[in-house]
Amino acid sequence: TAGVEVKVYDFPVFDDLPKADYTITSFGRRKAYFPYMLEELKHFITQHQDKKFNLFFIGEIRNEAEIRDNLTINNVNIAIYPKEVIVVPRQVFTNSNLVIASAGCAWLSARNGGKTISMDVNRKAPLGLLLYTTLDSNTYSGKYENNKSLSDWLKTILFDKVNYEMIDVPIPSNTFDYQMQFVNQCDNYYIDSTKVSEEMTRHDDVYAFLIKIGLFRVVEYFYFKRRGVKTIIR
Repeated sequence: TAGVEVKVYDFPVFDDLPKADYTITSFGRRKAYFPYMLEELKHFITQHQDKKFNLFFIGEIRNEAEIRDNLTINNVNIAIYPKEVIVVPRQVFTNSNLVIASAGCAWLSARNGGKTISMDVNRKAPLGLLLYTTLDSNTYSGKYENNKSLSDWLKTILFDKVNYEMIDVPIPSNTFDYQMQFVNQCDNYYIDSTKVSEEMTRHDDVYAFLIKIGLFRVVEYFYFKRRGVKTIIR
């Protein structure tokens, strides 16, 4: 999600979805939790044949058949935008009843009005409702308890309409300060690397040169690794 913007603009593949009782969006490229997510969606939706569902998938997806073959259900309309989006339509978040995402995509959704279930990329299971029941976005930290399956979360949010209070954690407005807050702790598993190149070039002219010749990702890797970050995920 590095460099991704969010704004409202015409996006017909989402804006022109048919009327439905619920719209659920999967945001981000295809990851290891996809088979679990598709199975849980199918399990939940088949239990509610009296409702109409839109399922919208946005992100790099190379095998659309994986989605369509697993969700051949009468009360479902599937729409897929199978590539990355540099400017994400804000209405994808605000007009979805639920967004399923991981890592930076989960944060982008949650901070732009989407009710977002963050997914564990290792355990392939839900971490919770991001910003409300958890601050884990891609791996389990042990700090936030979750005993719900994805279909349980769908029921809790869509049907039970349970309201949660937002976790009271100050988030600095300065993007780089927020990133370095994670880096300095040295025991985190994730660092959002959005828009760090400008700050990196202020530290060392060599960074600027390497970025100029197209080695930014390599530079970025060592910049964070030497500060104790175990994994950089986008």
